[in-house]
Amino acid sequence: MNHPINRQTTLYPHVPADSLAAKRPDVDNSGVAITGKRYYRKDIFEQEWDRIWTRTWHLAGPLCDLKQPGDFFTYDFMHESFLITMQADRSVKAFYNVCPHRGNRLVYTEHGSMEAFTCLYHAWVFANDGRRLAIKDPESFESVDTSHAACLSALRCEVHAGLVWINMDDRAPPVKEALGLPEGLLEMYRLDEMVTVSRQVQEVTGNWKLALENVIEGYHFDVVHEPFRMPEFVNPLAIQYDLHRNGASSWFAPFGQPTFKGEQTALNESLKGFLRNAGVDPETFKGTAQDVRPTVQKLKRDHAVRAGFDVSGFIDEQFTDAWGVSAFPNTLLAMNFEVVLLQRLQPHPKDPERYFMTPIVLYRPGSVSGTGLPPYLSVPGMDLDPKSIPATRRYRIEDGFKLGPLIEQDVDIIEKTMLGVKSRGFKGPIWGEQEQRLRHFHAEYDRYMNGDK
Repeated sequence: MNHPINRQTTLYPHVPADSLAAKRPDVDNSGVAITGKRYYRKDIFEQEWDRIWTRTWHLAGPLCDLKQPGDFFTYDFMHESFLITMQADRSVKAFYNVCPHRGNRLVYTEHGSMEAFTCLYHAWVFANDGRRLAIKDPESFESVDTSHAACLSALRCEVHAGLVWINMDDRAPPVKEALGLPEGLLEMYRLDEMVTVSRQVQEVTGNWKLALENVIEGYHFDVVHEPFRMPEFVNPLAIQYDLHRNGASSWFAPFGQPTFKGEQTALNESLKGFLRNAGVDPETFKGTAQDVRPTVQKLKRDHAVRAGFDVSGFIDEQFTDAWGVSAFPNTLLAMNFEVVLLQRLQPHPKDPERYFMTPIVLYRPGSVSGTGLPPYLSVPGMDLDPKSIPATRRYRIEDGFKLGPLIEQDVDIIEKTMLGVKSRGFKGPIWGEQEQRLRHFHAEYDRYMNGDK
């Protein structure tokens, strides 16, 4: 059915029908309707833990953060913490980050390399494959059954598309099936070849679902991001939206192209910056505004080929455009050949009106042809020549916002929206064509919350 809510642009009409860039068939979610209660009610917030979070796949982190056997990182989510370790055969395992003796959190370091982990409380020792290696004063336990603490508690762990995924539900389908994304959409970016250049955690006011909704629609670009001059270099009306299985969705956003509503010939300041970022002097550039995007695409592709990268599977537009992917419930990726921004929007452990932004920036070494990474896929403080995995910078609400002006504009409008959704006068959102991914997300959310999945 070609319902109006699902009609949308085909951004790349020149690609074959079996291309990952081709427009996907519409999905009719027209029956989905919600109220503002799901954004703030504590009982709904608590139900999400049992009905969604313990049953779906979590993006624990990028595989590139585990380089050698013995390497590990921790992933914290609400009141849980997980320990992700690389084994001797380079496989990856995941454990609940808790000592089975008395419940002390086992590892407090966010990443490193260890053959064994020693509990800080009573010095019980566990190998990185989970086996218990030692009990302090073992004679004290001669008459006690410790078999249930013979190893750390493991949970589902799978590596897919260069990312480490975990799931607390032993009955969940494999991650590749559960994500519902088209075959190859993530894999083609070869994330395992990239390096982490930034990790941040920012506490924010609002509900995690409002934040997710903001990320997956471009309808707000020329309003909220007008101070960032976003309308000068991206056209929201040209974004291609696609809906996939299991609540997943994607968009292809054309960067380096002014909005239909703006000047189409003369270079604006944002397009000049777009050229500079790619290593082109705008003062000597002979083309028009419409020539900027293809010029930058060719320059970046040529650079990638000279640098020895296999880009045969990429269309030219992937060197300028942002390919955004969302996997239910809270995993978001914004992908470009040079850089990938991973984002997990995580609820606060206790408060439905707070959440955490957790951006991780991955960079493909040697891929940048100009002055730096695209600003629309970057955050402050990145190190493009990291000697080690960067430490996570953590910011509380009272510390102020530290992720840059573009994301700060999003955060500000989410805080304002959080105030409004609690109003008795708000009857629930009305979603237009540019917001179809929101309707698709909430359809899947309802299936989990209603027990249909």
